[in-house]
Order: sequence, then C-alpha cells, then structure tokens
Amino acid sequence: MSTIELQRAQGRGGLLSCACDPLMMPDSVDAAPVTRWPLTIFTLSNAVTIFAQALVLTIVPVGGAVLGSGVTVALPFAALLLGAAVGTVPAAWLTGVDQRWGFALGATFGVAGAALGAFGIVAGLFGAFVLGSFWLGLAQGFGNFYRHGAAGLGRRDARAIALVFGSGVAAAFAVPGALTAASALAGPFATAATLVIAALAHFFASALAFFLPRQRGFVVPGDTGPVPHYAFATITGALSWGAMALMMGLAPSLMLGCGIGLSQTSGTVAWHIVAMYAPALLLGFVITPKRAPLACLTGLALSAGAIGLAFVAQTQALFTCALIMSGIGWSATTLGATTLLHAQANPTRAQLALHDFMLLAAALAGSAAVALA
Repeated sequence: MSTIELQRAQGRGGLLSCACDPLMMPDSVDAAPVTRWPLTIFTLSNAVTIFAQALVLTIVPVGGAVLGSGVTVALPFAALLLGAAVGTVPAAWLTGVDQRWGFALGATFGVAGAALGAFGIVAGLFGAFVLGSFWLGLAQGFGNFYRHGAAGLGRRDARAIALVFGSGVAAAFAVPGALTAASALAGPFATAATLVIAALAHFFASALAFFLPRQRGFVVPGDTGPVPHYAFATITGALSWGAMALMMGLAPSLMLGCGIGLSQTSGTVAWHIVAMYAPALLLGFVITPKRAPLACLTGLALSAGAIGLAFVAQTQALFTCALIMSGIGWSATTLGATTLLHAQANPTRAQLALHDFMLLAAALAGSAAVALA
C-alpha cells in the first residue's frame, strides 16, 4: 500500500483566498435580515391565537359561574391556567423539533378544548367543561411560543418579537364583535357559540402552522450554552405575569363594589387588552438588548403602581388608568424579558420551557391570590 503525504499549503503571491465582497457577508446567521413571509405567518398566527384566548378568558369564568357552585366556580379558570403552564414543556420540545407540527398540534388542543367546553355548557356537564378548559390552556401554552419562534428568524433584537407579540392588539377590537355576533345568533347558547368561534380560530391557526419554517433558527446543536440574565428575565417576567393576573381578577370585583356596572367594566377591560399588546409595536423599536433590563424594571414598576391605584380608585376613569398601566407594564416586561433570552445566546428547549412555565405558574398564583386580597 502506498503512502500519500499531505503538506500544509503555503501562501503564494497573487493567490486569492476569497473573491467575495466582505461587506456582503453577514457576520453570523443572526445578522441576516428577517424574511417577510415567515414573519407574516408568525404575526397572523399569534393574532388569531390571542383572539381565541381572549374569547376563552371571557367565557370560562362565566361558564364556571353557571355550571359550578361554591368553590368549584373558579375550577375551570384554574384548569385553564394549569393547562397553559403544563403545555409549555411539550411546546418547547415539539416546536423545537418541527415548528409546523408542533404549533399545529397546539392549535388542535384548542379546537378540541373549545368543542368539549361548548358541549359541556349545552349538556350541563361541569366535568366536561373543566376538561375542555384544561385543553384550551394547553393550546395557550403552545401559543405563547410564537414570540420565541419570531426570535429565531434572524435578528437578536426586539423588532420581530414585538411585531408578533403586538399583533394581539387585534383581539381587543375583534372580541366585542364576536361576542355580539354569538349573542345575536345563539341567544341563550351564546356562551357555547363563543367557544365555537374560538374553535374555528384555533382551526385556522393550525392551518397556518404548515406555512411556518420547520425549525426555529436558534435551536442549533452545539450553539447553546448559558444564557446571560436568564434568571433576571425569568424572575421579572414571572412577577409581571403574576401582577397582571392579580389585576385582572381584582379590578372587576373592585369596580362592582364601587357601583360600576358590567357594561362599563367590559369597556375598561377592553382598554386593558389594548394596553397589553399595542405598546409592543412601538417598544420593539426602543428596546435593545442593553435596554431590556430597564424595560423589565420599568414594566414592574408600572404593574405595582397599577395595583396600588386600583385599591384606592373610586371612579371608572381611575380604574381604566390602572388597567392601562397594568397592561403597559406587562407588555414592557414580557418584551424585555423575551429580548434578553435571545439577545446573546441560543436558549435550550429546557430553558425556554422553564421560563414560560414560571410565567404561567406565577399567573396561576396571582389568580389564586385574588381570593385573599
């Protein structure tokens, strides 16, 4: 057998090692521009999902009050939040392997949960309604990962995340019309009809999932590691979600105690939903990885101030201000925390699952704290 010796090549004058224009070559994959088509699909998918979630958040407490009694009234809403927290784990793994099938499966949970919940209301089966609420929570756990998917489209800044996250503002304008249509078409079965509309929205989201990129850009083998500020982003995000859930649970009861009717309360809550998502469309151009910690802390300060204002408010105007402050604070902290997660490193699936689980667990704790406030 002959032996071939390979020697290191020596440089020669006039040898061109690369004929590429260095100005045209990105420093990394993360510097590449975000393509419009995947970003459009993420944005539309998130908007449809938030629309369904807003309908569900409106109907589930009502269904619990109609079908339950005593302490069981709050059980469907608790099941919804529990399902959302549990859903973060499979969402992180499945959307990391294949976004199309992962998000499609999550939306399918929403279709099944809404259908089962509607059946439970019509048939008067409280257990079916609670189980349907849990499945709807699973769909919410998957839906929260659209913002992580947007972070992997090529930029380590807040703009793509903010556009997807901020698309939820469309829900604030679409939900009242959907509720009115359900009431006009279904009459006494308006609650079940609303869940059917939510099921159709989740079905549309499942169809959109097959136009998404198959894999998130930041899930790259060998390109993961410690995420700077991970604990800070998770803790501040969890505090913000807990404060938001506490505020949403407290405000309606406090307003009723001040003689403010349900029709006025629903209008105030609608402004709260607008404040949760609309600011992200602007903050995406303001928040950078360096400014993200300040955004998190500013958001927490607004959330704390909102809770304090709600306890002393006596008029609808002050309650509206408190809920708007709460929404803006939640938006700033969530956007800042998500930007921090993806700013300098590629989070692992376990890190993303734990982060979102802590957010939703804090929301569950905030809802439970309403009974003690």
